[in-house]
Amino acid sequence: MGCRRRSREHELSYSRWSTLSLTFGISIAVFSGAAGTTLLASAKPGSPLSIVAGILGALAVVLTAVDAKFSSTAKAEAHRRAFAGFSSLRTDYDDLATMGARSTEEARGKLEHLNTRKSQLEKDSPPTEQYARKKRRKDEASLDERDFSVLEPSAQLPSR
Repeated sequence: MGCRRRSREHELSYSRWSTLSLTFGISIAVFSGAAGTTLLASAKPGSPLSIVAGILGALAVVLTAVDAKFSSTAKAEAHRRAFAGFSSLRTDYDDLATMGARSTEEARGKLEHLNTRKSQLEKDSPPTEQYARKKRRKDEASLDERDFSVLEPSAQLPSR
């Protein structure tokens, strides 16, 4: 799979996980604050306000546990790093394809270096999600059936 496609899939995954992380964070803060305020406003144990405070506090705890289980912040950051890495790698492949090299050996050396970087990036990156792959395919298909293969580095080396 090309760097452009992987970059786009990680961008989509980053967007989804960062939105989820933000949603969890804001919800936890709101429920915790509301629970504390309601508890302080309620002077009597067992009053309706103290029951509402207990429910809001429990909701905040559940959301905290769900957020910890999903590790949404960590996943968002991992996909952000992968997005940046594949974007940079794509640019370097494009530079090699367009600028060329002074010799076959130089081109091979640069290509080997880029392929090594890509392999390492593949190992270090989280897997892309099915949602992101489907969305990327749908986006590409909606672009008037253009030929995207011209955007991928050809990695053709000059013959000896």
